[in-house]
Parts: sequence; structure tokens; C-alpha cells
Amino acid sequence: MHGCTPVFTCSVQGFSLTLPAIQFTTRETTMDGFLLAIEESALGVYIREDAWGFAIALSVHAVGMAMALGVVMLVNFRILGVLKQVPVLAHSALFGTAWLGFIINLLSGIALYSSHATEYTYQSVFILKITLLAIGGYLMKLTMEAVEAKADEARIRLYSFVTISCWIGAVITGRLMAYF
Repeated sequence: MHGCTPVFTCSVQGFSLTLPAIQFTTRETTMDGFLLAIEESALGVYIREDAWGFAIALSVHAVGMAMALGVVMLVNFRILGVLKQVPVLAHSALFGTAWLGFIINLLSGIALYSSHATEYTYQSVFILKITLLAIGGYLMKLTMEAVEAKADEARIRLYSFVTISCWIGAVITGRLMAYF
């Protein structure tokens, strides 16, 4: 019966019914097993144990961050008054570069995460980093929508300031992960 140990067998006139053992696991045990499987994957082992694995993944992560963060900062500093002679929407063409940087960061971030999934998942600094990235990304979208809609300038500047703060916070918390 699929490798299960029977706990109940009933036979009546040549007909047999066997019920398999049901193993109940806690959510934590299941989650820890899943995270450990990620760490023990070929990618997790390579990033964690190879002399160059972590360095390569971290370097690629830095390049992706420069691409994504560079565009985010450029656009938001423009909204806050730097380079006033260049229209904000003129920077829209750069969002392809930002998305490419984001994809590079996502893939390299998954690789880095796989090396210590059991640690990072419960690390408050990592959770804060992911939260700040999500808020910063969403606020960047709201900021550009507000610019396109010619919304209230004070609201656009507030979105922009908080977007920059979230992205800087994500960079700082990413670096602090090594210490917490």
C-alpha cells in the first residue's frame, strides 16, 4: 500500500480492507524539511560549499542591484527635484533595464537563499529585506502611475521619498543578513 504501514486490516469472506497509517506532521516539521531539501539541493550545496559559488552569486546579485536600483534612484531623485530640466517620464525607457536587473536579482537571490534557506527564512533581517523590497516595488509603481496621471505633487514626492527609503533599507538589511 504505497509503502505505508497498515494500522487496520479487516477481512470478510476473502475480501480484505487495509487502511494505511496516517502520519500527521506539524507545519513546522514540514516547512523545515522543505527548507532543508532546498539547502541540500545541488544549487544550495554549490553556493554554500564551492570556493567560488557564493562569490559568483553575490557578484551577479550586485550587478542586478545596480541595474534595478540605479533606475529607481534616478527616477525618484528626479521627482524630488534633481535634474529638473529632464521630464520624469523621459526616464520610462530605462524601466526595461530595471526589470532586467530585478530578474537578475531574483535569480541570484534564489541561489543565495538556497545556500542557507533554514536560517534565512526565520531571520528577521531577511524578512524585513523582502518586505521593504515588496513595498518599494509597489510604491515605485504607484509613483509612476501618479506621475502619469498628473496627481498632486506632494503625494508624488511622498511616494518617491518612501520608495527611496524602502530600497535603501532593503540594501542595508541585505548587507546586515551576514551579522544577524
